[in-house]
Amino acid sequence: MKKIVHVAVIILCLFLSILVSTSSQEMNFDREYVSLPPAETSYLSIATSDSFHPALASKAVVHSLESGSYIASLYALYPSGWEEVCQSPPVYGPGKIDLSMSCGVRDGYQGIRYSLFTRRAGENIWIQSIGVDGVGVYCLRAAAPPNIKEVTLEDHRDLGGMLVHVVLNSPGDDNHVSVRIYRDGQIVYEFAKTVSIPGEWAYSPCIDLYIDFGPLYLKRGGSYTIQVEMISHGRMVSRSITFERPEAVGWITVSVNNPYGALWRVYWSDDTLGTRSGAGSDIWSIRATSGVDFRAEILGNPTGYICSIYPSIATALPGDQLSFKIDCTPIPEKTVTYTTTTTRTETQTVERIVTATTYVTKTITETVTATIEKTTIASTVPMILSIAAIVIAIIVPIIFLMILRKKTGH
Repeated sequence: MKKIVHVAVIILCLFLSILVSTSSQEMNFDREYVSLPPAETSYLSIATSDSFHPALASKAVVHSLESGSYIASLYALYPSGWEEVCQSPPVYGPGKIDLSMSCGVRDGYQGIRYSLFTRRAGENIWIQSIGVDGVGVYCLRAAAPPNIKEVTLEDHRDLGGMLVHVVLNSPGDDNHVSVRIYRDGQIVYEFAKTVSIPGEWAYSPCIDLYIDFGPLYLKRGGSYTIQVEMISHGRMVSRSITFERPEAVGWITVSVNNPYGALWRVYWSDDTLGTRSGAGSDIWSIRATSGVDFRAEILGNPTGYICSIYPSIATALPGDQLSFKIDCTPIPEKTVTYTTTTTRTETQTVERIVTATTYVTKTITETVTATIEKTTIASTVPMILSIAAIVIAIIVPIIFLMILRKKTGH
């Protein structure tokens, strides 16, 4: 009997492992009810180094939905506060992107944060974070299985919308967390993340793992249920919260800040489709009964500049103020050098350097070789004189010898 139970447990663990490994980490959502963030971290692995010089390393996969630049930063918590210890190079979306990095770190940190940013108009805008608290602290409590400590909602301070905060206590070294949102019993959003942490941090009741989802825009009112499910080494735990979102009717104020004179266009869709374009700054209002999706693009750049509009996609609710900003950078001026070489028959070489400024990105070197025949009379005179001198040098001695022979009678 014990053998049968043992085999059943192994089969169950294998089934759960296959379920985790094959579960989709694509974003499934209903556009009528939910709008997504610019990007979501779907996989994060954190590693530590026990060498003489302590270090942190992270490997992340990010689903980016909006075009633009993305970076990630690692922060360490010391008694004096949070410190940024390293930052990834920028990577451009949309699509799946890799945001991995490694860096040295001082001993004594008690927590870490991995934060995802998008870059807009020269500024880094925070999207979401994944963090671990309680590291480096000696824990007197016994090891405990992973569990969901809490699920909370928070308005996003920079992008608007709603963040879903999930806190795991005593996490395993490999944690698969999924969030599903239901509206009146119908699923409208589903996404999963996998977070791996060092083994020495796992199964400690003094360790908390924080995972953000979103920010998400819930575009319509109704009764919503958020279900969070965690799977770690065969253990499955779930937790749900329910809340009401009232229906809203009102105006959305939209503005475009365009100090450069770029040509832009903004589309939106709610009950009807709308569009507005211009070459300067603008402001207008839209009456809405639910969340409205917007898309913005640049149609034309001013001379000598290349421009972008931020955000390129957005969602706003009745009563919101949505601002688009256009940022332009000068096209770098490049110096082009032309080298012209002319070779003449008298082996004289003339070289000219011509410098011009133009909006191109490469240096062009042009070499021209030409043979020029001299046809003027002045150029033939030296040659005639040389031939005459040769003829005289040959004929004069012959004539002198003939005269000498006649005088001597020979």
